[in-house]
Amino acid sequence: MTPFKTILSTVAVCVITATTVMAGQGVRPIELTPGHGQSFDLGNKRAVSYFLDRDGVCHLTLMLTEAYTEDTVPGAATRMIVAVAPGRPARVDTSNGKSLGFDCTANAAKMTVTPLDHVAVAPRI
Repeated sequence: MTPFKTILSTVAVCVITATTVMAGQGVRPIELTPGHGQSFDLGNKRAVSYFLDRDGVCHLTLMLTEAYTEDTVPGAATRMIVAVAPGRPARVDTSNGKSLGFDCTANAAKMTVTPLDHVAVAPRI
């Protein structure tokens, strides 16, 4: 292997490792059960979600708004309903670079929610 390829391979491994660590940030997924809501802080956003089991598919309802602070009162929330099939995760991105990943288990018995950060990696040429 040439020195250039060795350096390029090392850089690629470092980028992949850094991306994986940054994306997960050691955050454990939160488990939801049908009909039970959960709220999440996403930086300056606030999310509230729940899901219902319909024919083995998780029907997720998610409301997203600005987070409440002493200085500001949030406006109207955005509401979305998404059918998340088992094995077909959904991801909701916010305008502030935060995301939520939603995974439905078999038979829609539970749903896991994982807070994520956007991580952009571009190779240098």
